[in-house]
Amino acid sequence: MKNVAVIFARGGSKGLPNKNIKKLNNYPLISHSIDFAKSCNFINDVFVSTEDKKIMEISSALGAKIIKRPKHLAKDNSPEFLAWKHAVNFFIRKKLNFSKIISLPTVAPIRKKKDIRLAINCLDSKTDVVISVTNSKHYPEFNMVTIDDQGYCSLLKKKKKKIARRQDAMSIFNIVPTVYVTTPEFILKNSNIFDGKVKAVHIPEERSIDIDTKFDFKIAEFLVKEFIN
Repeated sequence: MKNVAVIFARGGSKGLPNKNIKKLNNYPLISHSIDFAKSCNFINDVFVSTEDKKIMEISSALGAKIIKRPKHLAKDNSPEFLAWKHAVNFFIRKKLNFSKIISLPTVAPIRKKKDIRLAINCLDSKTDVVISVTNSKHYPEFNMVTIDDQGYCSLLKKKKKKIARRQDAMSIFNIVPTVYVTTPEFILKNSNIFDGKVKAVHIPEERSIDIDTKFDFKIAEFLVKEFIN
């Protein structure tokens, strides 16, 4: 049973230009995911899927193997699941056999090995995908609203019984990009994570960063120093 880590890192990023090679704590953002994956004894190999030459150079220097992603799979509107399919087909062409694929997005540089190991172990015969989540602070029937054309607000989700306290609202979780675990077979046969049966591992708030903007990056700089160093 072999596990492979695949880090999907395209060159383009509108919210934060050159995000994947921007230095976080003096190291390129992508290096945090690569170094983490290489330090895990339960991960047998590490690949980076990218169309960007600079990302390829940095990743190769860090010991990751490269999957050259076509540019049409690295656009702003390109579904990442298609890049997953491309990676699996790459493994098939190269006759590389892996039982589980672990995606470790660059945008979540604060990880613990116990979380990744737990996610891997949760992928059993009755589960197709394991994702990572954290508790949400927003609840559709309590503090999430829509605004109509006239500027009036209404609750996103209305219930017959009015909710007066956050504690009385249903439990809601946000997906965080700490880890995704699935199999090559599931990726090839489907087009979306939620096409299958999905389980989740819980990530505490302080490790649930998802870097998409300059503001997120500033928060990550603090969190990396606080929880990694």
